[in-house]
Amino acid sequence: MGGTDATTTGRVVNLSDFPDVGKVADAAACLDCDIRTVYALIEQGRLDAVRLGRNLRVTRVALMTFLKLTDAEPNVAPELRIVEGGGG
Repeated sequence: MGGTDATTTGRVVNLSDFPDVGKVADAAACLDCDIRTVYALIEQGRLDAVRLGRNLRVTRVALMTFLKLTDAEPNVAPELRIVEGGGG
């Protein structure tokens, strides 16, 4: 990986380009999968997400952890952790 490739739609396609906290759609583009797959991974507890109001966000660290676990131990799923964001 590496580089600063971006698609013509502006979606993140490399982990190095992924923001510290990104949208689920950006995570899907980075993983080269459908957005519904990312929501399923979050629901299954395989990908950590942060809830900010009504929206879910995925951190770069969560993506890196998911990719490392998937590569090393494909049958291991970390516990689901959705953190409720404060708002005021």
